[in-house]
Amino acid sequence: MRLCVNCGRSLRESGAAARSDAVAWYWHCRPCSELAVRELELVADRPGGVPIRIYRCPLCGNQRSCRPDWRTRCHLCLDERSYGPVITEAAQRFRSVHAGDAEFLLHSWLLSGALGRDADQAAVQASATLVLAAAVRRAERPGWDVLATDVHGLPWTGSRTAAASHGTWAMHQVCGTIARLRPGSIDCPACGPAKESRAHLARRDDPYLLYLVVHQGWQKFGIGDYRRVRTHQRAGAEVIQVLRSPFAHVVLAETALKRLHRDQIAGRTRRGMITSFGQGTEVAGSTALISLTDVLPDGQDVTSWFH
Repeated sequence: MRLCVNCGRSLRESGAAARSDAVAWYWHCRPCSELAVRELELVADRPGGVPIRIYRCPLCGNQRSCRPDWRTRCHLCLDERSYGPVITEAAQRFRSVHAGDAEFLLHSWLLSGALGRDADQAAVQASATLVLAAAVRRAERPGWDVLATDVHGLPWTGSRTAAASHGTWAMHQVCGTIARLRPGSIDCPACGPAKESRAHLARRDDPYLLYLVVHQGWQKFGIGDYRRVRTHQRAGAEVIQVLRSPFAHVVLAETALKRLHRDQIAGRTRRGMITSFGQGTEVAGSTALISLTDVLPDGQDVTSWFH
């Protein structure tokens, strides 16, 4: 029986669904479809003429790519109707896989508090957060800022369920061109071939960092490797704190920060922001009380690396 992936309602019911009610690759009943679409903000419509739209979630700041005339939703955020069997099964898988890792479950618990969701929803969102972060990390390459991607299966299953995707899109730092990232290449369609096109492959084993930097009244937190923090420094930012921890822990900690400070995050480029701060999705004003230690209590303090 075909069911709504979000709430589990049968789609055989009269008026439950129409062909236009497929959202992010999965069928929805009409109420869930309307709710999901209302919660996204369109931030880029066919940038540079490319056939893609980029949407932003106002709750977590995550951005997702989608073809024009299709519908999508946030990779991470569930809603008040998200209590279907797909979500229950995904939560059970997540807890089973990590049952013996008390330290990891602590970070998941911290995230659930920031999400304000019940146990099943928090588990699925934690799983989706890690899957999405891994996908973005694989796509990272020198000279490009990843804007959005599209992972089939998120958020409900907490995992990638198929290879179909609207693609990963990034902005070239040199010229501002927005292009789809292709496997094994970092060449800009406007600038031409780049030197050391495969240099990004060496980054896969770098330690992962959660950092906080400031510049002219703006605080920027984020995750990345040593070079990412140094990029902010070279642009004039002051490093306040940097914590080192396993990739999964750092990713969950950043997500918790986004949710805890969502009402204070700029969400777009503002006056005084340096270029390395991107679109302001992890940038807050000076009055925000941002504590890295609260969300990553077991992180190793490596701030001295940048002094």
